[in-house]
Amino acid sequence: MENTKEEIRSAIRVGNSIGFTIPADMAKSLSIEKGSRLEVKLENGGLSVKKKNDVTQDFMNDLNDTISEYHEALEILRKSDE
Repeated sequence: MENTKEEIRSAIRVGNSIGFTIPADMAKSLSIEKGSRLEVKLENGGLSVKKKNDVTQDFMNDLNDTISEYHEALEILRKSDE
């Protein structure tokens, strides 16, 4: 079951947009820091905000496949660097 926490925040002006702050403890628990990419969706009469990973799942799958395929060669390279 997913942890839930709710907090009321006030809307603020950010340039020509409207924004809100993310409570420090929530930001920390999601590893959100200045410059983090966030996905904001309008859904069901509200907003959904999620941290957006810079690396896609497809990329991670391809990377894992490549590491598995070339594991022996990568291990030889790692040992030669010791």
